[in-house]
Amino acid sequence: MTSEHIALQRVSNTRDLGGMAGLGGRRIQSSKLYRSGELHGASDADRIWLCNHIDLVIDLRTPQEIAEAPDPELPGIRFVTLPIMESLTQGVTYEKDAYDQVFLRLASNPAEAFNYMIQVYENMICQEHARKLWSRMLDLLTEKYDRGILFHCTAGKDRAGMAAILIEEILGVESSDILEDYLYTGICLQKHINDLIEGIKQSFGNRTQPVSDEALRHLFDVHPTYFSALFRAAEDRFGGMQGWIRDGLCVTQDMMKSLQRLYLSP
Repeated sequence: MTSEHIALQRVSNTRDLGGMAGLGGRRIQSSKLYRSGELHGASDADRIWLCNHIDLVIDLRTPQEIAEAPDPELPGIRFVTLPIMESLTQGVTYEKDAYDQVFLRLASNPAEAFNYMIQVYENMICQEHARKLWSRMLDLLTEKYDRGILFHCTAGKDRAGMAAILIEEILGVESSDILEDYLYTGICLQKHINDLIEGIKQSFGNRTQPVSDEALRHLFDVHPTYFSALFRAAEDRFGGMQGWIRDGLCVTQDMMKSLQRLYLSP
């Protein structure tokens, strides 16, 4: 079971976590928790949808990404920035300065690109900076809102994907469903990823070191091994995902129960 895709015009990978089966078979409530890619290019129709459905936007991008592609100002919506990555990260953050580094270092070497992305995912579990901001995100989720919360990064793939994994884990979604929902991003973003890879090949195809389709796909797509890397890092460092949530993010049982009351059906 996956989250529900919402076909906005110019906001990629928009999904409602509602309907997924959580703790004790209770469903995540619809219209409460959304994820997406960046909002910068939102059409007028997209902006109307956001204003009608969202009270809080949590932006997981770096300050440079935000400066280059800021979210639109939308009346009645609160915006909070939580830059999970401290600096540009090839394949994950999308600052303009990152691209040459991507191609020179990783785009011609599939094995290196793959291992690099595994490290990126492990860092989202282990780095203290990231853990503090995941904890802050959960604090925001414990507040009451009349409408929904939307969390996003640039493509809605890695950081937003990790946020969804964390929330689904707290709400008791089965691991197999969490994995299925994570991989659903590859379907929702298939055209975007293909277009991005083709554009990169055209722009950088004349370099001495050829650009590799496989390496670029490792950087810009999701992969079950990346998902496994999260759980392995949590197991190695904290004894599992629940231990990471409890000890790494300092989430109490009372807070877990509060989130479950807020976001699971009665």
